[in-house]
Amino acid sequence: IHGYASWLDTEITEDWIVDWGYDPISYFGLNWGDVFEDRDPVLQANLKGNDLAVSAPFKLHMTLDHAFFLEGMRATIVPWVTVHWEDESYLTIWNVDKHTDDMDFVIKDEDIKYTDDKRKAWSMVHAGIRVYRGNWSAEVFGYNLTNEVVQYWGGAAESVAKGSLSVPRSYGFQVARKFAF
Repeated sequence: IHGYASWLDTEITEDWIVDWGYDPISYFGLNWGDVFEDRDPVLQANLKGNDLAVSAPFKLHMTLDHAFFLEGMRATIVPWVTVHWEDESYLTIWNVDKHTDDMDFVIKDEDIKYTDDKRKAWSMVHAGIRVYRGNWSAEVFGYNLTNEVVQYWGGAAESVAKGSLSVPRSYGFQVARKFAF
């Protein structure tokens, strides 16, 4: 059995005044040139109290495997299973839902969910079995067996969420040989 559990507190504890850079085209009707050239007060946001991006407060990752030595075959079989869980977190430093009352958004509060950067808690399970014999090994495995859709990082532009997503449920087989030099 091996793995880890973690606790992380990433709250910004001091005033950090920045120009709002999270989807200003949709929120304020600005083009990118206006965002970077104009110091309009409507774009000012204090990120104090926000959490850092992709920094889940709690994570748990555990792998269980066991090696069975088969003397007659001079082989070792190792079944394994991995479970990963992460608490909810934000995909960006903007923490959009924390600013709906302190900024003059052009999007209604009830519509923030379409460009929100909050990620719900998620979990994923992987499993497989490896066989070792001499310099050879083979493995059959399944990745994301629960078929979770997880956004690993994110942002938004023009009301379109952007970012990379987890690989859907997948299966594989691999064979390897060690060479001695």
